Amino acid sequence: MPSANQLRLAPPVFQLDGIDWDSAAGTQYADFEGRIWEMTGITNAEGMPIAAAVKGDATASLRELVRKIGVFHRIGDPIPTTYVYEGRTYRTDRTYIDAAGDTWTYNGTWDPEPPGAPDAPSPNFIRPGEPEYVLDIPALEHYHGPIQEQTP
Repeated sequence: MPSANQLRLAPPVFQLDGIDWDSAAGTQYADFEGRIWEMTGITNAEGMPIAAAVKGDATASLRELVRKIGVFHRIGDPIPTTYVYEGRTYRTDRTYIDAAGDTWTYNGTWDPEPPGAPDAPSPNFIRPGEPEYVLDIPALEHYHGPIQEQTP
């Protein structure tokens, strides 16, 4: 158990990499794999706010959550539904058809840093019946493209 002088209350807002992060106890963030992290309201010995996974026993500093794990969005804020790649807009609420005629649908997760597009999260898509075969938009275009939006 850390001593009392190592843990301090976290400020309600903490600036990291020039961005203000809500670090008040109870604030929740989702990562790119769909896990929920909740701010604990305390800091570690370095003064960095700490988050805990809602399911399981994992903890992470805000720095680790932002830079290594990847914060997708704050719970309660709108979830991103569009992605722009090479000048084209893709939507998570659409089905896409690849060059072979296979359909691909959004699986609810995002790749935090797809190949060839560093620092640009991309939604992940799957083919029906193959939930283990997950591709983000750049990979889908590369390996199965060109892809087109399915029309009703």
